[in-house]
Parts: sequence; structure tokens; C-alpha cells
Amino acid sequence: MSRYVTNWQNAGSQSQFPLLGTDNQWSNPPRQASDNPATWYLNPFQYNFSGQIPNDAIVKGLEVQVILKSTSGTAKDVGVKFSNDSNTAYGPNHATNSVLPTVFTSWYYGGDGDMWGLGELSGSQIVNPPWSTVFGIAVRYQDSAGGTDTVFIEQHGPSGTPWISIRWYYDMPTGPFPTHFNT
Repeated sequence: MSRYVTNWQNAGSQSQFPLLGTDNQWSNPPRQASDNPATWYLNPFQYNFSGQIPNDAIVKGLEVQVILKSTSGTAKDVGVKFSNDSNTAYGPNHATNSVLPTVFTSWYYGGDGDMWGLGELSGSQIVNPPWSTVFGIAVRYQDSAGGTDTVFIEQHGPSGTPWISIRWYYDMPTGPFPTHFNT
């Protein structure tokens, strides 16, 4: 089988939710937050992959790109999970607990062969509602030095959605295999 990859896509919508009641909300539009004690989960969703992945594709991995920085270099990533539009983060945590840079830098999570605990997916699940309109990536940050650092996520375009892009890796079935049977 040949391995394919979609283009990077940014979310069409976003929300945020706390893990703890003391966490700080994102602002300006949702792209900066104080991380003392930690940020809320920032949850962009509604990624549109229409026309990029065939319905009969076999999905093999998910990769996430976050363009971010912190003001003093003491913040670290503590939560990077698959999520939905109901503000629920689930699956394995892909955070590295690494200190963020002080200049905008691309950070990558997952990749080819990493299904984020989702199990087997088809291209039709990625492209078609209802699933395609609700999945997202939730990210959360915390100050590693016990102080107050501010985390910034680069803004994508005039809509103000945070630059948290995703792309899918997939295979195409080898054939010929019928897609339906005549009776």
C-alpha cells in the first residue's frame, strides 16, 4: 500500500474548558493565557478535510502542529489530547512536558502510525458529518517554575482561530475490491 498525507488544516471553530476551577481562560481572541496555575484546555474543532481524503481510505495516523511561544520560557505543555465539541478531552496525552520557547515555534505531536487512541477509522469518518464537525485537539499549558508565564498561540487568519493545525496519514486499499455486492 502507498502512504498518503492530507494538507494541514486549521479549525473552523473553537471553544475552551477548564480542567480545574483555578485554571485561566484564553483571551485576545483565544490565543493567549496566563498559566498560573494552568490554562484552560483550548479546543479548536471543525476541521474540514472534504476533497482531501477518499471515503474508502484507511486512516493510519494523526499529526498536530501548534505554533506557540511563552513570554518567559517557563511554561510547558501538560495536555495535548483528542477532543470533541462537547469539551471533552480523551485518549492518550501527547504533551511532552517540555518548556516552551520564547519565540513563535512549530511544535508537532503524533504523526504517521499514531492514532491517538481512536482505533481504526475510514476516510468517510474524517470527511463526513457528524464526526467531521465535532472532533478537535485540546491543548493545555502550565508554568514549570511556579510563577506566571503567558502562553501565546499564533493566530490563523482574520477569524482569530488559534494555529493548531492537523493532518491525517492514510492508505488506500489495494484492489480490485468491490465496494458493494449485487444480489
